[in-house]
Amino acid sequence: MYIDVTHGFRHLPMLALVAARYLARVVGVKVQELYYGAFEMTTPEGETPVLRLGGLLAMLDWVDALASYDKDGDYGAFSPLLAADGMEKGRADLLARAAYFERTNNPVKAREKLNSVFPSVEAHRGPLGELFGETLAKRISWFRAPMRNDWELTLADAYRERGDYLRAATFMYEAFVTGACNVRRVNPNEFRERDEARSSAREAQPAFRELENLRNAMAHGVRPRAGQEARTLDDESALRAALKSLRKDLFQP
Repeated sequence: MYIDVTHGFRHLPMLALVAARYLARVVGVKVQELYYGAFEMTTPEGETPVLRLGGLLAMLDWVDALASYDKDGDYGAFSPLLAADGMEKGRADLLARAAYFERTNNPVKAREKLNSVFPSVEAHRGPLGELFGETLAKRISWFRAPMRNDWELTLADAYRERGDYLRAATFMYEAFVTGACNVRRVNPNEFRERDEARSSAREAQPAFRELENLRNAMAHGVRPRAGQEARTLDDESALRAALKSLRKDLFQP
């Protein structure tokens, strides 16, 4: 679909922009371009330029992607935008793959993909990618931390701030298990050794058991047995405070 706002009053092109956004988001109509015949810019030779305003729509797509990321942490939304902005599609697809692995609680695979695509994100000089690239790079830089438990704890903090409490609890839980593996000098990526470290940590650390109970209650949608934990899950501010307190207890410097 193409929209021509020539001869519109000064505010009408802006209304057309909003209408185009509405059509795209609510009706599912793809607006390819906005045109405006700028009569006041007619040259002495009688040529009137026609301005293409579709770049504004593309910019709004990037703004939407940033808003979406701030809400749920899914940076995969930037993958098609980077490809449309000139990045080689195979490279841009790595970002979507990284987001997929992160959101299925696999930070090792997510980091592997981010490590591959991050130089391309930093170096990208597309018209809009250059405008938003620095912001995007900062938001996916968690993978640069040196240890797996550092990645997991950084992700736990980020998801807690977004209000995604199940992912926050899950990543915090895994960060503590990874740390326990490091203390025992075993491979945190090997299931048996990781499970043994988890069992040992569960016996030794009451706060870890509390975190496990909260995580399980949120994951399975069941009310925990302990009254205090049940009250915590009944109130968002209490849950947020509990997760912050557990982080402090479990990850003292």
